[in-house]
Amino acid sequence: MLYLNPLRLVVAIALFAVGVMLVPSILEEATGVVGLGVLAFFLSLPAYKWAKKKFLRPIIMFDVGGVLLRTDDRDLYDLTPMPGTFEMVEKLRANYCVVVFSNMSPESFGLYNSKWHFDQRFDYVFVSGFIKAKKPDSNAFALVARKLGVSPSNIVFFDDTAANVAGAKAAGINAIVFQNVTQAAQALRQMGVKV
Repeated sequence: MLYLNPLRLVVAIALFAVGVMLVPSILEEATGVVGLGVLAFFLSLPAYKWAKKKFLRPIIMFDVGGVLLRTDDRDLYDLTPMPGTFEMVEKLRANYCVVVFSNMSPESFGLYNSKWHFDQRFDYVFVSGFIKAKKPDSNAFALVARKLGVSPSNIVFFDDTAANVAGAKAAGINAIVFQNVTQAAQALRQMGVKV
């Protein structure tokens, strides 16, 4: 038996309606109606997944230093990944909007991005040097939420600095002090996030 999620059904109906508006003559033949219905059904899956990821799921946001990259390395230009974080991000990105928010300068971000490809690994990247707002200021977190188009309460943020977590919480964001990937995954699971 085929199970159709109610939201996907709404998306399929909306796609069918758009098809009718674009090509009204399609209603003149039964095969056109059936064909459009089948097309709307199959197109509804990617549209449903996009809408679900964008509007119905929490946004998972990470700091860079101390969360994604180890900060105990001596050479700042040769940082290494925090064990397991990029793998967790990859798993999360399949179902959630995953974001970076870092206090880097534009120059530092350019250097790290050329090596770690944050702009390809994450749905959105916010860098203090570009947005002219810096953690731990709660206004910086509010700005990021506005740019994402979501309520701050729909964001889960991980940072290794307690002051940044406090600033995020002051903005209404669910913020957690990052210790390691296991702790972060457990915290996400407790919120109902599939990791």
